[in-house]
Amino acid sequence: MMLAMDNVSSPSGRLPLFAWLREGLRAGVLLRPRVGNAQPTPLQVLGLVAVFSLLEIALGRFEIAGDASFDVRGWLAPWWNTAALLLIAWWAAHRLVGIAAAWIG
Repeated sequence: MMLAMDNVSSPSGRLPLFAWLREGLRAGVLLRPRVGNAQPTPLQVLGLVAVFSLLEIALGRFEIAGDASFDVRGWLAPWWNTAALLLIAWWAAHRLVGIAAAWIG
């Protein structure tokens, strides 16, 4: 079965960063991105993540009225659940390996 986009000339090489941004915006409005078989380089992925992270931080500043202050405890507080879950999972996996080894014999 041949799709409509299969016959579009698709570059097999690398696309510039601007092309990845443009095609990402296309995908954001539910259009098929025209990247073909191209894959971003690790540096392009890092650049895209950095650009959008900085944009989100800059826009997030507008959510705070008045002077902004950084609270480390408030930033780290949600992560204790993740740390506790990882510790429990590590303990359970270690215990299950011992049980499986004893069962297999």
